[in-house]
Amino acid sequence: MKVFFVNAGEVTTYDVIDRESDLKVPETCLLVGLVAAPTRRRATYLFWKKNQDDLGGLTEQRWQTKFIADVDRAEGLLDDADVLWASASLPEPEELRR
Repeated sequence: MKVFFVNAGEVTTYDVIDRESDLKVPETCLLVGLVAAPTRRRATYLFWKKNQDDLGGLTEQRWQTKFIADVDRAEGLLDDADVLWASASLPEPEELRR
């Protein structure tokens, strides 16, 4: 299975709760992930499906998807602790801004 680095760009989420007022407050972050999938398009779709509440429609983002490795992983999003996060093949931060 191929593993792709998927970048959905800057996204505003409302998962953070202000403990003092119990209100959800917006937080803007760069939403990225590693996804095991047979194709780049499938990786993008799986990432979007998992995060669609924060992302809206599939075509509303400017997706950047980069092939990382061909490894033995089940299809789906990889855990944050996966060793591939330490891969030298990941894009440099300045590449993500393009």
